[in-house]
Amino acid sequence: MPREKKTTEPKPIPIDKRIKRVLDDSWIAPVYFNAAITELLNKFNTMSDEELSKYMEGLIAPTTARAHVKEIYNRLNNSK
Repeated sequence: MPREKKTTEPKPIPIDKRIKRVLDDSWIAPVYFNAAITELLNKFNTMSDEELSKYMEGLIAPTTARAHVKEIYNRLNNSK
């Protein structure tokens, strides 16, 4: 009796690789990315800890989320 062939679904491409591809393939993507990070930082800074915790679905503490976005913003804008 022949063995049944198993079909394997291709693994999804990790988000970091997809982001890098978009940034590499589109000359305007870095501008949009920078604008999005700026808006995200502004949004996070205006939200209460409770609102931000709910927004992040409890996966990341509000203080940590704000710090991560601020770090990305600072690195993008060469500031400290």
